[in-house]
Amino acid sequence: MQEQQSLQNLERQMAVLQEEIQARKRELQKQREAEGEVSPMPHDKDIAHEVIGKKLEAAQKALPRSPENPFASAEEESRDVGAGLRPQKLHQEQPSYESPELVDPLRPFQELVVRQNLDTAMSAIAATRNPALIDAFHDWLVEQAYQFLVKKGDLDIVV
Repeated sequence: MQEQQSLQNLERQMAVLQEEIQARKRELQKQREAEGEVSPMPHDKDIAHEVIGKKLEAAQKALPRSPENPFASAEEESRDVGAGLRPQKLHQEQPSYESPELVDPLRPFQELVVRQNLDTAMSAIAATRNPALIDAFHDWLVEQAYQFLVKKGDLDIVV
């Protein structure tokens, strides 16, 4: 029963995300038409990356300033946090969320998306102020959302 509710919750969240992606796609199309742009539209996955990135950025900006530096923005603070969790560059094209040093730290945030909701998970990951962890979560979320929406037939497949 709990698993069924989690799946339904995830599907609702993905539907909302899909609406935001489609709205951004329409916005880009109108903008391009107004400017007479002839180059191809960004791919759906790129638009998903942008939409999710903006949501994560908003979650980071909503964080209270830390007591150590009340004048620093969340972005400035995040530059100094998490030195121990920086994925090494690999010769392969391995996604950051599959990096061995990030797999375990990411798991609780991934579970939050399923068990609670996307906004809660985004706020929680932003609160870590760890740029490597936030970036890996962003990449993971884009890939999950993209795969989910492609299976539903709502987004185009990257070729």
